[in-house]
Amino acid sequence: MGLDMTLYVQEDTDFAPQTGPIEVEDYDAFYEGLSEVAYWRKVNSVHAWFVREAQGGVDECQPHFVTRQQVIDLRDTAQRVYDTFTTVEEEKTDVSPFTGKPFTYNEITVVDYDHDIVRDLLPPQSGFFFGPAEVDDWYVEGLKQTITDLTKVLDEQPEDAIFVYWSSW
Repeated sequence: MGLDMTLYVQEDTDFAPQTGPIEVEDYDAFYEGLSEVAYWRKVNSVHAWFVREAQGGVDECQPHFVTRQQVIDLRDTAQRVYDTFTTVEEEKTDVSPFTGKPFTYNEITVVDYDHDIVRDLLPPQSGFFFGPAEVDDWYVEGLKQTITDLTKVLDEQPEDAIFVYWSSW
């Protein structure tokens, strides 16, 4: 359980872009016309942005159309916030409890950031199984993923692509 968030591109042109929630009678048929282009898990600050900027403040797990400009705005906002962070990355080694084999990973420690920009642009949001509501390494990883994924989406999708954001928890 938890906050799952997906950005899709709409391949079925029977659904014209609109604003607000998408009224769908047959979710299975609607879902078949979507292709996933980005997925987040418990990146609650990004979810809060979509609710505020694309869903008119209504958070009811309904699919919503998202414009290309909104995708650009979110990517640029995440970059602006990320640029205020000072972090330290350290390579660590641990042993898998499942395989007993060692593995390495990078641990990020947040040293400093612009609290006002985070608060104003992409504040963490608490919620039922939404993940941590602190500004920490998880938050920074969510920013990095958002920037990377949305840059790729914007590079790969045509200018007239129709996007749909859909979350569940």
